[in-house]
Amino acid sequence: MVLIGEDAEHYVDVVNDACSGLVIGGKSALEEVRRMAHSHPDRVLAVDPWLSEKGYASEEAPFVLEVADEDAPALLPAPTLEEYLQAQIGAGATFATTPTGVMRAGDRRSLKKAIRQVNDLDRDDVVFYAPLELAWFTSANVNGLIGVLAACKHPVAIALADSNGDPYTKVLPALRSVVASLPYGMIWRSDLAGLDLLAHGAKAASIGVLPAKRAAKVPDSIRRASDKTDRRPQVLRPELLRYVRTSYMRDEWYAATEPPLCWCQVCDGREIDRFSQTTESRLEAHRHNAVTLVALIEDVGNLVGDKNWWRDLARDAVAEHTVLGGLLGRKVEPPASVDAFADA
Repeated sequence: MVLIGEDAEHYVDVVNDACSGLVIGGKSALEEVRRMAHSHPDRVLAVDPWLSEKGYASEEAPFVLEVADEDAPALLPAPTLEEYLQAQIGAGATFATTPTGVMRAGDRRSLKKAIRQVNDLDRDDVVFYAPLELAWFTSANVNGLIGVLAACKHPVAIALADSNGDPYTKVLPALRSVVASLPYGMIWRSDLAGLDLLAHGAKAASIGVLPAKRAAKVPDSIRRASDKTDRRPQVLRPELLRYVRTSYMRDEWYAATEPPLCWCQVCDGREIDRFSQTTESRLEAHRHNAVTLVALIEDVGNLVGDKNWWRDLARDAVAEHTVLGGLLGRKVEPPASVDAFADA
Protein backbone atom coordinates (compact mmCIF):
# COMPACT_ATOMS: atom_id res chain seq x y z
CA MET A 1 0.00 0.00 0.00
CA VAL A 2 1.07 3.58 -0.63
CA LEU A 3 1.18 5.87 2.42
CA ILE A 4 0.36 9.51 1.71
CA GLY A 5 -0.84 12.59 3.58
CA GLU A 6 -4.29 14.16 3.42
CA ASP A 7 -4.29 14.82 -0.35
CA ALA A 8 -5.46 11.43 -1.60
CA GLU A 9 -7.19 12.73 -4.73
CA HIS A 10 -3.78 13.61 -6.21
CA TYR A 11 -2.78 9.93 -6.15
CA VAL A 12 -5.95 8.01 -6.88
CA ASP A 13 -5.18 7.66 -10.59
CA VAL A 14 -1.71 6.19 -10.06
CA VAL A 15 -2.58 3.40 -7.62
CA ASN A 16 -3.24 -0.06 -8.99
CA ASP A 17 -6.32 -1.57 -7.34
CA ALA A 18 -5.13 -5.09 -8.05
CA CYS A 19 -2.05 -4.87 -5.86
CA SER A 20 -2.18 -1.68 -3.83
CA GLY A 21 -4.27 0.81 -1.91
CA LEU A 22 -4.00 4.13 -0.11
CA VAL A 23 -3.08 4.73 3.51
CA ILE A 24 -4.12 8.27 4.44
CA GLY A 25 -2.44 10.14 7.27
CA GLY A 26 -2.90 13.37 9.17
CA LYS A 27 -5.52 14.86 11.46
CA SER A 28 -8.11 14.97 8.66
CA ALA A 29 -7.56 11.35 7.60
CA LEU A 30 -11.06 10.20 8.56
CA GLU A 31 -12.70 12.93 6.49
CA GLU A 32 -10.42 12.15 3.55
CA VAL A 33 -11.17 8.43 3.80
CA ARG A 34 -14.89 9.22 3.87
CA ARG A 35 -14.60 11.29 0.68
CA MET A 36 -12.48 8.67 -1.04
CA ALA A 37 -14.79 5.81 -0.06
CA HIS A 38 -17.72 7.73 -1.53
CA SER A 39 -16.03 8.55 -4.83
CA HIS A 40 -14.04 5.30 -5.14
CA PRO A 41 -16.01 2.61 -3.28
CA ASP A 42 -13.82 -0.27 -4.49
CA ARG A 43 -10.55 1.31 -3.35
CA VAL A 44 -8.58 -0.30 -0.51
CA LEU A 45 -8.32 2.47 2.10
CA ALA A 46 -6.76 2.67 5.54
CA VAL A 47 -6.00 5.32 8.16
CA ASP A 48 -2.46 5.97 9.36
CA PRO A 49 -2.82 6.23 13.19
CA TRP A 50 -1.22 9.66 13.61
CA LEU A 51 -2.08 9.80 17.31
CA SER A 52 0.47 7.04 17.95
CA GLU A 53 3.40 9.40 17.52
CA LYS A 54 2.04 11.68 20.26
CA GLY A 55 3.01 9.42 23.15
CA TYR A 56 4.70 6.30 24.43
CA ALA A 57 2.71 3.23 25.39
CA SER A 58 2.43 2.29 29.04
CA GLU A 59 0.92 -0.70 30.79
CA GLU A 60 -1.88 1.55 32.04
CA ALA A 61 -2.49 3.18 28.64
CA PRO A 62 -1.03 1.24 25.70
CA PHE A 63 -3.13 3.19 23.17
CA VAL A 64 -3.10 6.94 22.49
CA LEU A 65 -6.79 7.81 22.15
CA GLU A 66 -6.56 11.57 22.63
CA VAL A 67 -3.99 14.34 22.87
CA ALA A 68 -4.15 16.86 25.69
CA ASP A 69 -4.59 20.47 24.57
CA GLU A 70 -4.15 23.06 27.31
CA ASP A 71 -5.70 25.76 25.12
CA ALA A 72 -8.80 23.69 24.38
CA PRO A 73 -9.67 21.41 27.30
CA ALA A 74 -11.62 18.30 26.32
CA LEU A 75 -15.38 18.65 26.86
CA LEU A 76 -16.08 15.01 26.06
CA PRO A 77 -14.39 11.85 27.33
CA ALA A 78 -11.79 10.20 25.11
CA PRO A 79 -13.18 7.51 22.81
CA THR A 80 -12.75 3.90 23.74
CA LEU A 81 -10.53 1.70 21.59
CA GLU A 82 -13.67 0.10 20.13
CA GLU A 83 -15.11 3.51 19.24
CA TYR A 84 -11.82 4.67 17.72
CA LEU A 85 -11.65 1.62 15.47
CA GLN A 86 -15.32 1.74 14.50
CA ALA A 87 -14.94 5.38 13.44
CA GLN A 88 -12.45 4.26 10.78
CA ILE A 89 -14.72 1.50 9.48
CA GLY A 90 -17.69 3.85 9.57
CA ALA A 91 -15.77 6.35 7.44
CA GLY A 92 -15.14 3.69 4.81
CA ALA A 93 -11.74 2.25 5.70
CA THR A 94 -11.20 -1.32 4.53
CA PHE A 95 -9.73 -2.19 7.92
CA ALA A 96 -8.99 -0.28 11.14
CA THR A 97 -5.55 0.35 12.65
CA THR A 98 -4.95 0.64 16.39
CA PRO A 99 -3.51 3.92 17.79
CA THR A 100 -0.79 2.11 19.71
CA GLY A 101 1.67 4.30 21.56
CA VAL A 102 5.34 3.97 20.66
CA MET A 103 6.75 0.92 22.44
CA ARG A 104 9.96 1.53 24.35
CA ALA A 105 12.55 -1.15 23.71
CA GLY A 106 12.14 -4.09 26.06
CA ASP A 107 8.81 -2.91 27.50
CA ARG A 108 7.11 -6.26 27.09
CA ARG A 109 4.48 -5.50 29.72
CA SER A 110 3.01 -2.62 27.73
CA LEU A 111 3.19 -4.60 24.50
CA LYS A 112 1.45 -7.59 26.10
CA LYS A 113 -1.25 -5.32 27.54
CA ALA A 114 -1.93 -3.78 24.14
CA ILE A 115 -2.20 -7.21 22.52
CA ARG A 116 -4.53 -8.49 25.24
CA GLN A 117 -6.82 -5.52 24.76
CA VAL A 118 -6.99 -5.86 20.99
CA ASN A 119 -7.45 -9.64 21.27
CA ASP A 120 -10.46 -9.03 23.51
CA LEU A 121 -12.25 -7.15 20.73
CA ASP A 122 -14.93 -9.08 18.88
CA ARG A 123 -13.76 -7.85 15.46
CA ASP A 124 -12.14 -9.30 12.37
CA ASP A 125 -11.37 -5.98 10.67
CA VAL A 126 -8.48 -4.78 12.85
CA VAL A 127 -4.74 -4.50 12.25
CA PHE A 128 -2.59 -4.19 15.38
CA TYR A 129 -0.18 -1.33 14.71
CA ALA A 130 3.13 -1.78 16.56
CA PRO A 131 5.49 1.23 16.44
CA LEU A 132 8.73 -0.10 17.95
CA GLU A 133 11.99 1.53 18.98
CA LEU A 134 15.05 0.24 17.12
CA ALA A 135 16.55 -1.47 20.18
CA TRP A 136 13.73 -4.04 20.08
CA PHE A 137 15.71 -5.63 17.24
CA THR A 138 18.93 -6.21 19.18
CA SER A 139 19.93 -9.74 20.17
CA ALA A 140 18.86 -8.99 23.75
CA ASN A 141 15.27 -8.16 22.79
CA VAL A 142 14.32 -9.69 19.46
CA ASN A 143 13.45 -13.21 20.65
CA GLY A 144 11.23 -11.80 23.38
CA LEU A 145 9.58 -9.55 20.80
CA ILE A 146 8.80 -12.52 18.56
CA GLY A 147 7.28 -14.38 21.49
CA VAL A 148 5.03 -11.50 22.52
CA LEU A 149 3.82 -10.66 19.01
CA ALA A 150 2.99 -14.32 18.38
CA ALA A 151 0.10 -13.98 20.86
CA CYS A 152 -1.73 -11.43 18.70
CA LYS A 153 -4.82 -12.84 16.96
CA HIS A 154 -4.87 -10.03 14.41
CA PRO A 155 -2.51 -9.00 11.60
CA VAL A 156 0.47 -7.12 13.03
CA ALA A 157 1.82 -3.99 11.29
CA ILE A 158 5.33 -3.15 12.50
CA ALA A 159 6.81 0.33 12.15
CA LEU A 160 10.24 1.49 13.29
CA ALA A 161 10.08 4.51 15.57
CA ASP A 162 13.09 6.62 14.72
CA SER A 163 13.64 10.24 13.74
CA ASN A 164 17.18 9.96 12.37
CA GLY A 165 18.31 8.65 9.02
CA ASP A 166 17.49 5.23 7.60
CA PRO A 167 16.24 3.00 10.45
CA TYR A 168 15.28 -0.04 8.39
CA THR A 169 18.77 -0.69 7.02
CA LYS A 170 20.17 -0.70 10.56
CA VAL A 171 18.06 -3.66 11.70
CA LEU A 172 17.02 -5.35 8.46
CA PRO A 173 18.20 -8.93 9.22
CA ALA A 174 16.42 -9.00 12.60
CA LEU A 175 13.32 -7.37 11.14
CA ARG A 176 13.19 -10.03 8.43
CA SER A 177 13.20 -12.70 11.15
CA VAL A 178 10.40 -11.04 13.11
CA VAL A 179 8.18 -10.61 10.07
CA ALA A 180 8.75 -14.18 8.91
CA SER A 181 7.72 -15.48 12.34
CA LEU A 182 4.24 -13.92 12.21
CA PRO A 183 1.20 -15.58 10.59
CA TYR A 184 0.23 -12.23 9.05
CA GLY A 185 3.07 -9.78 9.47
CA MET A 186 2.98 -6.37 7.82
CA ILE A 187 5.36 -3.42 7.60
CA TRP A 188 4.02 0.08 8.15
CA ARG A 189 5.54 3.50 7.42
CA SER A 190 8.48 1.96 5.59
CA ASP A 191 10.82 3.00 2.82
CA LEU A 192 11.94 0.63 0.05
CA ALA A 193 12.81 -1.85 2.79
CA GLY A 194 9.11 -2.66 2.68
CA LEU A 195 9.74 -4.35 -0.67
CA ASP A 196 12.62 -6.32 0.83
CA LEU A 197 10.37 -7.50 3.64
CA LEU A 198 7.64 -8.52 1.19
CA ALA A 199 10.25 -10.69 -0.48
CA HIS A 200 11.11 -12.15 2.94
CA GLY A 201 7.59 -13.12 3.89
CA ALA A 202 5.68 -9.98 4.91
CA LYS A 203 2.07 -10.22 3.76
CA ALA A 204 1.72 -6.48 3.12
CA ALA A 205 3.66 -3.23 3.33
CA SER A 206 2.75 0.43 3.72
CA ILE A 207 5.44 2.52 2.00
CA GLY A 208 5.61 6.29 2.34
CA VAL A 209 5.55 8.56 -0.69
CA LEU A 210 6.99 11.43 1.39
CA PRO A 211 10.19 11.09 3.48
CA ALA A 212 8.28 11.88 6.69
CA LYS A 213 6.02 8.88 6.05
CA ARG A 214 8.85 6.33 5.89
CA ALA A 215 9.27 5.74 9.63
CA ALA A 216 7.21 6.20 12.77
CA LYS A 217 8.01 9.41 14.61
CA VAL A 218 9.44 9.27 18.11
CA PRO A 219 7.26 11.34 20.49
CA ASP A 220 8.49 14.92 21.01
CA SER A 221 11.26 14.52 18.44
CA ILE A 222 12.07 16.64 15.41
CA ARG A 223 13.11 15.09 12.12
CA ARG A 224 16.40 16.48 10.91
CA ALA A 225 16.57 17.56 7.28
CA SER A 226 19.99 17.42 5.60
CA ASP A 227 19.46 20.90 4.12
CA LYS A 228 16.36 22.82 5.17
CA THR A 229 16.97 25.44 2.46
CA ASP A 230 16.73 22.88 -0.35
CA ARG A 231 13.08 21.94 -0.83
CA ARG A 232 13.54 20.26 -4.17
CA PRO A 233 12.03 16.79 -3.97
CA GLN A 234 13.60 13.39 -3.60
CA VAL A 235 12.84 11.33 -6.70
CA LEU A 236 12.58 7.55 -6.86
CA ARG A 237 15.02 5.97 -9.33
CA PRO A 238 13.75 2.38 -9.61
CA GLU A 239 16.76 1.07 -11.51
CA LEU A 240 18.96 2.28 -8.63
CA LEU A 241 16.47 1.30 -5.87
CA ARG A 242 16.95 4.66 -4.19
CA TYR A 243 15.54 8.16 -3.82
CA VAL A 244 17.77 11.00 -5.03
CA ARG A 245 17.17 14.71 -4.52
CA THR A 246 16.74 16.65 -7.76
CA SER A 247 19.42 19.17 -6.82
CA TYR A 248 21.94 16.38 -6.22
CA MET A 249 21.24 14.82 -9.61
CA ARG A 250 21.64 18.17 -11.35
CA ASP A 251 24.79 19.25 -9.51
CA GLU A 252 26.61 15.95 -9.00
CA TRP A 253 25.47 13.61 -11.76
CA TYR A 254 24.13 15.50 -14.75
CA ALA A 255 25.87 18.86 -14.66
CA ALA A 256 27.92 17.91 -17.74
CA THR A 257 25.81 15.19 -19.32
CA GLU A 258 22.22 14.68 -20.39
CA PRO A 259 19.94 13.29 -17.67
CA PRO A 260 17.91 10.18 -18.45
CA LEU A 261 14.29 10.43 -19.46
CA CYS A 262 11.51 8.85 -17.43
CA TRP A 263 8.61 7.14 -19.20
CA CYS A 264 6.25 6.63 -16.27
CA GLN A 265 2.67 7.88 -16.76
CA VAL A 266 3.49 11.08 -14.86
CA CYS A 267 6.77 12.00 -16.56
CA ASP A 268 5.89 10.80 -20.08
CA GLY A 269 9.40 11.04 -21.50
CA ARG A 270 10.63 14.12 -19.64
CA GLU A 271 13.95 14.52 -17.81
CA ILE A 272 14.13 12.86 -14.41
CA ASP A 273 15.94 15.81 -12.78
CA ARG A 274 13.49 18.51 -13.91
CA PHE A 275 11.59 18.88 -10.61
CA SER A 276 11.89 22.19 -8.75
CA GLN A 277 10.81 23.36 -5.30
CA THR A 278 7.50 24.90 -6.41
CA THR A 279 4.39 23.33 -4.94
CA GLU A 280 3.21 22.12 -8.34
CA SER A 281 6.55 20.57 -9.26
CA ARG A 282 6.94 18.89 -5.86
CA LEU A 283 3.49 17.36 -6.21
CA GLU A 284 4.39 16.08 -9.66
CA ALA A 285 7.54 14.49 -8.21
CA HIS A 286 5.50 12.84 -5.47
CA ARG A 287 3.11 11.49 -8.09
CA HIS A 288 6.09 10.12 -10.04
CA ASN A 289 7.28 8.46 -6.84
CA ALA A 290 3.85 6.96 -6.22
CA VAL A 291 3.38 5.50 -9.70
CA THR A 292 6.95 4.19 -9.78
CA LEU A 293 6.53 2.69 -6.33
CA VAL A 294 3.28 0.99 -7.34
CA ALA A 295 5.07 -0.60 -10.31
CA LEU A 296 7.73 -1.98 -7.96
CA ILE A 297 5.06 -3.17 -5.52
CA GLU A 298 3.29 -4.95 -8.36
CA ASP A 299 6.51 -6.72 -9.40
CA VAL A 300 7.40 -7.76 -5.86
CA GLY A 301 3.79 -8.54 -4.97
CA ASN A 302 3.63 -11.11 -7.74
CA LEU A 303 6.66 -12.81 -6.19
CA VAL A 304 5.98 -12.44 -2.45
CA GLY A 305 8.48 -14.53 -0.55
CA ASP A 306 10.86 -14.82 -3.54
CA LYS A 307 14.10 -13.73 -1.88
CA ASN A 308 16.22 -14.73 -4.86
CA TRP A 309 14.31 -12.51 -7.29
CA TRP A 310 14.59 -9.52 -4.95
CA ARG A 311 18.28 -10.16 -4.29
CA ASP A 312 18.97 -10.23 -8.03
CA LEU A 313 17.03 -6.98 -8.50
CA ALA A 314 19.12 -5.35 -5.77
CA ARG A 315 22.34 -6.64 -7.31
CA ASP A 316 21.24 -5.18 -10.62
CA ALA A 317 20.82 -1.85 -8.80
CA VAL A 318 24.38 -2.13 -7.48
CA ALA A 319 25.55 -2.75 -11.05
CA GLU A 320 23.58 0.29 -12.27
CA HIS A 321 25.60 2.45 -9.88
CA THR A 322 28.75 1.13 -11.54
CA VAL A 323 27.31 1.99 -14.96
CA LEU A 324 26.46 5.49 -13.75
CA GLY A 325 29.98 5.87 -12.39
CA GLY A 326 31.39 4.93 -15.79
CA LEU A 327 29.23 7.59 -17.43
CA LEU A 328 30.43 10.23 -14.97
CA GLY A 329 34.06 9.12 -14.90
CA ARG A 330 34.08 8.54 -11.14
CA LYS A 331 32.84 5.96 -8.69
CA VAL A 332 29.21 6.19 -7.53
CA GLU A 333 28.61 4.21 -4.36
CA PRO A 334 25.21 2.64 -3.77
CA PRO A 335 23.61 3.58 -0.45
CA ALA A 336 23.87 1.15 2.45
CA SER A 337 20.24 0.16 1.95
CA VAL A 338 20.88 -1.20 -1.54
CA ASP A 339 23.88 -3.19 -0.31
CA ALA A 340 21.67 -4.60 2.45
CA PHE A 341 18.96 -5.57 -0.05
CA ALA A 342 21.58 -7.31 -2.21
CA ASP A 343 22.72 -9.34 0.79
CA ALA A 344 19.41 -11.20 1.03
